[in-house]
Amino acid sequence: MPMFHKFRRLVWRSWFYFRAGYGTYIALLIGYTSNLVVLYKLGVVGNHYLEGIFYSLTVFAVFGVLVSVPAAILLGLFHMKRTGAYSAD
Repeated sequence: MPMFHKFRRLVWRSWFYFRAGYGTYIALLIGYTSNLVVLYKLGVVGNHYLEGIFYSLTVFAVFGVLVSVPAAILLGLFHMKRTGAYSAD
């Protein structure tokens, strides 16, 4: 196998792994964190009622994770049961 072909194959596989890793893991974490920060700044900061409950971004983030993760799991289960993919699982 020529050296150039090995290099092209390495570049192609690296690009494929980059897309899979970034699209699945990094973008999810960045998007989730970004939503938490924006919701905190727009919904809690300056709101006298909610500032007493969520006095820091950490408290808001813990509450957000405790609420959103089970909700996302239930929504995912509901989605799978309503599609044909569930019967294949």
